[in-house]
Amino acid sequence: MTSYSDSTRKQSPPLSKSPGFEPYNLFNHGWSHFRDGYQTVVDDNFTKCFETKSFIPKKWTFGNSILFGLKEILCDFIIFPIKFSIFVLNNVLFALLFFILKLLPLSKNLRLTLQKKFIVFYGWGWLMSLGVFPTFHGTFPKPQPNYIYVANHTCLIDYMLLCTQRACGSVGQRTPGFLGWIMKHTIDCCDNIWFDRSMQFEKDNLTRRIKTRIQDPAKANLMIFPEGVCVNNEYTLMFKRGAFEIGATVVPVGIKYSKRVTDPYYNTRKVGFFMYCINMMRSLGVHADVFFLDPVNQNEGESVNDFAKRVQLLVSERTGLTATNFDGYMKHYPPSRTYMRRIQEKTTDEVCEGLRIASDFSHTISPPLPLPSPTTDEEKQRREIAIDVSKWMVDKTELNAQEAKKKKGKKQKKVE
Repeated sequence: MTSYSDSTRKQSPPLSKSPGFEPYNLFNHGWSHFRDGYQTVVDDNFTKCFETKSFIPKKWTFGNSILFGLKEILCDFIIFPIKFSIFVLNNVLFALLFFILKLLPLSKNLRLTLQKKFIVFYGWGWLMSLGVFPTFHGTFPKPQPNYIYVANHTCLIDYMLLCTQRACGSVGQRTPGFLGWIMKHTIDCCDNIWFDRSMQFEKDNLTRRIKTRIQDPAKANLMIFPEGVCVNNEYTLMFKRGAFEIGATVVPVGIKYSKRVTDPYYNTRKVGFFMYCINMMRSLGVHADVFFLDPVNQNEGESVNDFAKRVQLLVSERTGLTATNFDGYMKHYPPSRTYMRRIQEKTTDEVCEGLRIASDFSHTISPPLPLPSPTTDEEKQRREIAIDVSKWMVDKTELNAQEAKKKKGKKQKKVE
């Protein structure tokens, strides 16, 4: 086994005294960026939560072409007219019924009782017009004070499915257009709670309104979709804590759609609600399984977030969906330009620092070879560009060091 003397060690070239120089850290400069990019592109589970299933054949053959053409003819010329007729008749009929009930001289309790019974038939009309065939597993627990129902969310059909069993109130975003008209004029008897995400005071008072609402036994059940957005019925997003921090008994409800011939996912960014209904009418139909789970309460010592996570896992396991920890509001609020600019500057600084360390390390091993004198105009231009880039890198590192010193000086002055 060979040993090295002190003289041999002294003769070895000294390493650069640049701060933070280690071979492992030098490797991490490039690996961290590669890892982040690889995870973003290959394993982007958040984007997968909002992907729509396509029923167009990937490979066109003679048999696939015939079947696809027959399906389109069947849906557009036979199924669609029937569903659209039911859709128009259902909305017009119940809009008139609700309007007449408001004009009749009836007591408030009798009027609400009739309206809630009409809501059940109204929900069945919606399912028939959209071609939804439900199967209910278990029994819908009867409403009681301090009870709240939570379910995973894919589209408005989720609400209609539950209304076929019992008229339910809901908590959701205030919406304009055709859907907003339905919210205001037909299902308003269910004492829904609508809010606007852009209004901070409405979001702050939401928990208080829910807590007051569920204490009244005379009002309808309250159904909450704690994900906050529609998901493609293959994943469940993080359940928001608003439905779990009020100390109520939670009744989990799981909804699973069969995507063999139709995808019921409602992508609010790509299509409006009315066009979504038209697309559902042009489909063969969809089967839905609705699972009513046993009521659960928050355990002693269990935090609100852990309680919400436990309910999410119960729904996911019963329906066969994949549970994730993503916040659904990220779909509506993309990262700001300031945040993106800060990430870009941080990445640039790290790359420049890594190149400087690599340059110092290479110079300690072997001195740089003299550059050959340029012979043509193109080589001279390349040499000038390379010199400008190297000067910019040096200036960038010096500016960063000066800014860091200024920040430290300001902090010290504030402390003094």
